[in-house]
Order: sequence, then C-alpha cells, then structure tokens
Amino acid sequence: MPPIGHTSRSSAALTTERQPDVPKVAAVPAALIAVVRTLDDMAWLADGTGTIHFANAAFAGAHRTGRLDALYGPLTTQDARDAVDAALKDRQPLRLELDLLRRDGVPFRAELRLDPIEAEGATWFLGLLKDLTDRRAAAAVVARARDVIEAVAHGVPGVVYQFVIDARGRRYYSFISEGCARVFGFEASEVTAGGADRILAAVPAEDREALHRSIELSRQTLEPWRHVFRCQVHGERRWIRGASLPTRLASGDTVWNGMLIDVTDEVIAKAAAVDALERAEAASRTKSEFLAAVSHELRTPLNVVIGFAEVLQGELYGPLGDRRYHGHAADILNGGRQLLDMVNSVLEFAQIESAGLQLDEAEISPRALIEPCVAALADKIAGRDLTIGSRIDPDLPRLIVDRQQMRRVLSHLLSNAVKFTPDGGSIRIETNDEADGGLSLVVTDTGIGIAPEDLRRAFEPFAQIDAALSRRYEGLGLGLPLAHAIVEAHGGRLALDPAAGGGTRAWIRLPPGRVQRG
Repeated sequence: MPPIGHTSRSSAALTTERQPDVPKVAAVPAALIAVVRTLDDMAWLADGTGTIHFANAAFAGAHRTGRLDALYGPLTTQDARDAVDAALKDRQPLRLELDLLRRDGVPFRAELRLDPIEAEGATWFLGLLKDLTDRRAAAAVVARARDVIEAVAHGVPGVVYQFVIDARGRRYYSFISEGCARVFGFEASEVTAGGADRILAAVPAEDREALHRSIELSRQTLEPWRHVFRCQVHGERRWIRGASLPTRLASGDTVWNGMLIDVTDEVIAKAAAVDALERAEAASRTKSEFLAAVSHELRTPLNVVIGFAEVLQGELYGPLGDRRYHGHAADILNGGRQLLDMVNSVLEFAQIESAGLQLDEAEISPRALIEPCVAALADKIAGRDLTIGSRIDPDLPRLIVDRQQMRRVLSHLLSNAVKFTPDGGSIRIETNDEADGGLSLVVTDTGIGIAPEDLRRAFEPFAQIDAALSRRYEGLGLGLPLAHAIVEAHGGRLALDPAAGGGTRAWIRLPPGRVQRG
C-alpha cells in the first residue's frame, strides 16, 4: 500500500487512487518529467522553496498550496521539518525517515529522499516517498527468524554450521554456532576467521584424507554428507559425527548446512557392547564345546552299559538263574537308553549352537512325513486310554525339507502331547494350506495345557515349566529348543498356543518356498 499523508481540515488529503499526472508550471524540464513518470514510488519535482511543480500518478494528491509540508502530520518531528528546510536552502541531498499517518489514522514509517538536480539554469529537487512498513516487517521477521535459529543453534548439544566450497575451491565456514567451544575447545570466531583449517588442524593427520574424500564425494553427488572422525580436544582424543545437506548455488558455490556432534561416549559404549558381545559369544562357544565334548565322552561308556544290559537280558552266555536278574537288566537297558537319548540331545544342541544345522533336503509328501511319526507312538501309548487321530489331505503339495529332521520335530511334538495328556484324552495331527502359499502342520492335545506366561520359556534351552525337584515329567528341556532350531533352519516358525477347551496346540508353519506346487 502506498503511503498516505496526514489530513486536516485545512489541507487536502493525499489519496491512494492513481491520478493523471498534473504539471504545475510549464517551466519544468520535460526530461525530468519523463524520469518522474517512470518511478513506481510516489515522486515529485519541487523547487528550492519546497513548492511541488509536478507529481507522478503514484503521488496521492497534493496540498492546495503545493508545498512539501502537505506530507507532514502530527507525528512528524520539528527536527525532520527543519532537516527538509535546510536541504532545500543549502541545495543538498537528504535521506530522512518520517513518522506519518495514513488516511485511516494508522501510523507508518516512511523514507523521504530529496536530490537536487541542475537543469536549464535552475535547481529542482527530485522527491521520493517510500513506505517502510513492509520492509520493516520483513526485516523484523528475518531478525526474529535469525534469533530463533541462533537460539536453536546455540542450544543443541553440538555445533550447527554452514560450510562453503566456492567455485574457485576455497573452503570456509560462513556460520558456526557457539557450541564450537564445547565440542572443539576453541571459539567459533576462530573458525569463521581462519577458514576450514582451524577444525582440520584438530583432526589427526591419518584421518584427514578420509574426511576430504567424504566431503568431495558429497560435493560431486550432492548426496547428504555423513562422516565420523576423530579430533584432538584439550589433549584428549574425541569422536565427532558430522551430518549435513549440500546445495549447489547458481554461482557454482556448494553450501552444506548441518551439525557436528561429539559422540565419544556413544562410540565408547558401542565398543564396549561389541566387546561384551564377543565375550558372550566366546563364552557360548566354550559352553557348546564343553557340552559337545562331555556328551561325546559319555556316549562311549553308555553304549557299553546298554550293550552289556542287552547281553544280560538276552542271556547270550547262558541263563542268569534268578528271574529277577531279567528285570534288573531291563531297568539298566531302559535307563541307559534314556540317558543316551539325553546325551544325544545335548550333543546335537551343542553342535547346532556352534556350527548351525546342515539340512539334507528332499521332496516328500505330508502323509509320508507324518504317518511314520504317528506309527512310532504305538509303544508309548500301549496300555493307555488315548485316542490319536489325523486329518491329512491326500491332494496336498509335496514339501522340500530334511525329512529326518522334520520327523524328529513331529515326533517330539507328538511325544509331548502323549506325555502331557492324561488317560481319556485325545491327540490330533492335521495339515492346513496357508493363504500365503505355505503349509502348516498342527498337533493338538487335550492335556494339561501350558500357562500363557510359560509359552515363551518353553523354547529356552534347559527350561522346565515344572521346576519342582520332584517333577512329574522327565526331560532336560532341550526337545522344544531343538525342534524350534530345526524349523527355523527351514525358514519356518514353531509356536505353541493354548487349545480351545483345554490342552495345547503346537503348530509348524512352513514358508511357500518349502511347498512344491504345480
């Protein structure tokens, strides 16, 4: 909005409507009139007495006396009036800010310019009036934004900076926050005055080349710059992480706006965590190697015990005499076999932990995978009142699995179901197609079930849900962890859920890649 002068009963109001150019006297040089017409701001030509002889269309009217004092208002100081009079009298240029009023009574700040011009033997004053409201508002916004930016920059736990590489290759920091003193130990003014060399001097010589390469790569590609480097601060080695975004200016300069943060504590903590992890892994390997060694050493004497128990039970070298010896031999044989199964489980678990599981994969139908596992339960359920059923769709696609390992998983799940299901209960195994193209194998029992809070613990090695010394159910607690590791090696998932109506639902979900369709 162009400025509007003060109005009063004794003066004509200046208006914002554009009006036709009104020459005051014919004596005004035509060349000066042409210049005034081209100006966008309110402009006029006045003589040495302050009388306005010509005003452009942007000038919003004039006092009937045609004098400059038509511009003044009640906010205009006497000093300002005197300065205008002095400039006219001495024929000197003037730059002055005035406090004026708009037509609606709103005060505003304006810049008045008077420039003496000699033309055709006379002195004319070219006058310009510019409303400073928008300029001052913009300046205030910029100042507030600068204050906010500086407050944020100085408040962050690091250094906010602007780094420049100009078109001639010169490097310097155009801005760096006060955090410089906290991070690097010297003032920001040292950096802005000394260019990029002040920070670079604190970087160990062996790290500088990598730092230069990272910056140059960011300059060429305009990709974000991220780099961690070491720095010497008060004789102490510190780690600094830098991150910034580059911008290429039309001048060819590349400007990075970003942050530098001291991450020494983070680096030390990470190194400590890596060291702790390596030590934990070493301890785990030692434990696995110990278990494997012990298990291997136990197998030989156990096989001897089992072998001689079989000799005694079968009376291979003649009759034992008292029939009670047969019962003792059977107890030795069963105990030895049970102990050997435990040792084998420990050995296999230790091998999987240390070297992983190597799969011998082949195609097999779900029925061929499941039926031998169900048949093997005959001895375990002999004499018990249990019902075992299955639902296996004969049209299911074939699976690509390690059949021996997957049968071991199914056998363990079925054995658990038998072990934890009292007489009168039932066990069921079924197969289901999954929506994603995979396939699931599900074993459901009506046994004692498992508490929701114990579901995750069930897969921990050596975990026992029944932790009492006189547990009703035998086992080392390695069956489910082994089964879990085998299923995971196939890219699948093994989980337990409470079954509807009581009992447990154990399910294996194999991914689509393990299902041979078509």
